[in-house]
Amino acid sequence: MPEVFEEIISNIGLEPEYVILEIPEPSLIGITATMLDVMTRLRIKGFKLSVDHFGYGVLHPDGLSHLPLTELKVSRVSLLEAEKDQRFKNRLIAGINLAKLSAVSVVAVGVETQEEWELVFSLKCDQLQGFLVSQPMPAEEFLEWKKAWSLEAGIEG
Repeated sequence: MPEVFEEIISNIGLEPEYVILEIPEPSLIGITATMLDVMTRLRIKGFKLSVDHFGYGVLHPDGLSHLPLTELKVSRVSLLEAEKDQRFKNRLIAGINLAKLSAVSVVAVGVETQEEWELVFSLKCDQLQGFLVSQPMPAEEFLEWKKAWSLEAGIEG
């Protein structure tokens, strides 16, 4: 599979470092040596790997250190659960801290409210995405949106 992906993106003139392959956390139940081998070969070729829907409880936070990841995406469901349950929040914090110790970027997904924004900030996530920042838009509108958003936020570039 890594060779097939490498050939596909090579044919379209893209470098592997610009491709993030997402692996849903539930699919990591019973991860095998073969799966770990494929993930490692993808990383060696330069692809980025992300665990999507983190927080469902399938992957023990300690298991993160054994995977060749570049990104961890915390699910909206996990954010909502962390707002209600301190023990769940503590497990989420442990996972995020372990990810950061392994130089894995943490993205909070589905942020829709100011309270969720504040929770994401307190969890020290590196990035967020969600309707609070923007609704989905066509690619041709993105640059204008980014320019306006950056001006509003006081960010240059």
